[in-house]
Amino acid sequence: MPILEPRPATPGLDIENPREDYQSSIRAGQYRAGAQAIYYPGFPATLYVPYRVLTEVLVRDSALPTTGCCGKELPVIKLVLRWEGGEEQLVIDPPKHTDTLLNQILAARPDVKLDDRRKK
Repeated sequence: MPILEPRPATPGLDIENPREDYQSSIRAGQYRAGAQAIYYPGFPATLYVPYRVLTEVLVRDSALPTTGCCGKELPVIKLVLRWEGGEEQLVIDPPKHTDTLLNQILAARPDVKLDDRRKK
């Protein structure tokens, strides 16, 4: 549970009762998906993006280098949240949490543009 009240990723994108939404959210790795917003670690407080402002959600395969530029890489998924005036790229590891987050987003916003580029 965050010590500080969760804050919007962009000023002016506030939701009602972010602490309550956070506490009742579903955990997916280091992220959380509530009824009103998706939450991710920030400093000094947890940050969130409300579903109502999303214009596009992009999902793509990616990799994280483990030993610099020329070493081994871990497969991960990037979940890109876009809204007017902002974008946030979330690295989902392990990738199994991607569908959990996507299902919460699409349940709240079935009309949001989804671009799923994962290899099936």
